[in-house]
Amino acid sequence: MTKRISIFPFLFIILSCSLFDEEEEKEDKPQGIEINPGDDIQSIEGANPEGSTFILKAGIHRYFFTWFALDVESLNLPVKATWFEVEEAMNGHLISQTILMGKIRA
Repeated sequence: MTKRISIFPFLFIILSCSLFDEEEEKEDKPQGIEINPGDDIQSIEGANPEGSTFILKAGIHRYFFTWFALDVESLNLPVKATWFEVEEAMNGHLISQTILMGKIRA
């Protein structure tokens, strides 16, 4: 008998320190919330209203993507579940996980 395994993707966004100097300030500066390399984007996003515009400042930004393999097909959570609720629901169902890091130069 085979057992079905669900793959549950979750995105962690962590920004790294800048390896490059920021570009000179431009007079036609776009309106939005600036995110510098090394800033915690999740805290910045959570502290601002939905629909806010974010601007990545010059430098190297790192993004971490984490996939979880679970032994259940669904966690039966609401669409706007918090990370704490997701962790609680995954407790006891985790088979494996993997992390992929991507970089973007802004």
